Amino acid sequence: MVVKPHAGSGQFLWWHQLESSVALTASVESDPGESGTEQSRPVQKLELDDFSVPSFRGGYTAANHGRRGDAVFVGHYGVGLAAKRFAPQTSLGTLVFAALFADLLAWGLVVVGVEHFAIRPRITTTNPLDLYDYPISHSLAMDFVWAALLAVTYYVIRRHWRGSVLLFVAVLSHWVLDFIAHRADMPLAPGIHRYYGLGLYNSRTGMIVVEGLVWFMGIALYLGATRSKKRVGIYVFWLGAALLTWVWAISLRGLPPPGTIIQAGISSLVFMAATLAWAYAVDHW
Repeated sequence: MVVKPHAGSGQFLWWHQLESSVALTASVESDPGESGTEQSRPVQKLELDDFSVPSFRGGYTAANHGRRGDAVFVGHYGVGLAAKRFAPQTSLGTLVFAALFADLLAWGLVVVGVEHFAIRPRITTTNPLDLYDYPISHSLAMDFVWAALLAVTYYVIRRHWRGSVLLFVAVLSHWVLDFIAHRADMPLAPGIHRYYGLGLYNSRTGMIVVEGLVWFMGIALYLGATRSKKRVGIYVFWLGAALLTWVWAISLRGLPPPGTIIQAGISSLVFMAATLAWAYAVDHW
């Protein structure tokens, strides 16, 4: 697609969980011990008025039951699509890559054994993964580092400051969206054992409203700022958008992935690679 003249400048695993309420709690995560067995720790209930009170692990989360996946899904794609409106010279594929960067890195590190997830059905309503060790890919401090590195690299290659700024914002948006969705498993920096999250994963309705809003606003902004060079571009765009929406809808059931966590990681990387190819393709048709 090309940018319209008037346009101005310019989501992975995907299985989520069983329904539960967004009863706000502060919790201490259950981490596997060295022997590989889980060491359960108490959960301290908090009233909504006590939202600003930290648990002794320092996290804010929603009820610690019924969860599945590792991140927001189509919301991250929505950020990439929306960013095209403000950085029209930057490829949609590159913008989506920036929005997905934390998940691409996380699953790559999980597959090679550097970071660690566990499949734990019903840990939240819509996401069955226990994300207990991913400070390199998902801590706020490291996301600032990755955002800066990607932005600087892009500027050195393209000499396009607006695109660099949007890439920086897209990478950081990942932490913000995950903070809204995750239970208290979002780290601030490696070595700092305080974890945060608002726990929207425990409300299927909430996920549909919030993530759906980001996704469909992203589509609207992208379509408002671009037009297809060829008719096939329109078909390919809507085919990909429909597929992502369908996979997202299925993911909200919160079913655990089949097989091992390594197999889930490989399938997630393959899926995200395919969607990146789609994003690069539609931007050139």
